[in-house]
Amino acid sequence: MYRIVVTDLTSLSDEKVCLAGLDIYSGTCFRPLDYLTHAECQRLDIKQGSLIQLDGFFQKKKVHSEDFTKTIFRVIGKDYNLLYKALRKTAVPSIESGFGKKAYARFLEEDDRIKCSIITLKLKSSMIEAIVDYEKSKIRINIDSRYDNLHFLPYGSLNPQIDNLEEKAQYINTYINNHSNYKDFIYARIGLTRAYEGKCWMQVNAIYGEKNA
Repeated sequence: MYRIVVTDLTSLSDEKVCLAGLDIYSGTCFRPLDYLTHAECQRLDIKQGSLIQLDGFFQKKKVHSEDFTKTIFRVIGKDYNLLYKALRKTAVPSIESGFGKKAYARFLEEDDRIKCSIITLKLKSSMIEAIVDYEKSKIRINIDSRYDNLHFLPYGSLNPQIDNLEEKAQYINTYINNHSNYKDFIYARIGLTRAYEGKCWMQVNAIYGEKNA
């Protein structure tokens, strides 16, 4: 039996939600399958920081090594201290140190060097921003760090639940900028899509700020 804390809640087609979380002891990432629906997440009150008791087995896939067939799935509470402990434990400074390959574009070519499909990227507030893609009516994320320059990444998180795109981007950027002290950090959960024509595209699943004043 495992206990995970929910870190990622991203919207899929057909009212489905992709949930991922980190084991509170080992930091191992789990993506329980089959996907839940929005209605099930609301009924079970599943949010970022929710604790899940889980049993089942890993599907042992390449790239998407987190895929986990669940046989037991119980929501047992919420714990934001454990959430941030798990983020700190799994944080890496670059795409390459997390996935195993350096990113030269918004995707990684699928091959055996890719170690996983979700990582926690540790950043400073000045390295990340949200912008509006007016053509596609979506939020995009730009990341510029010492190691990576990634622009126009899709933002897949269910939060914040704001319909107006400009207000949503402003909310995200205000949240980021509220963690601008030199001791503060931003944790961006970066995910890879299923391969399409040999490419796994990156998206930002969640953004967390931690104050260390």
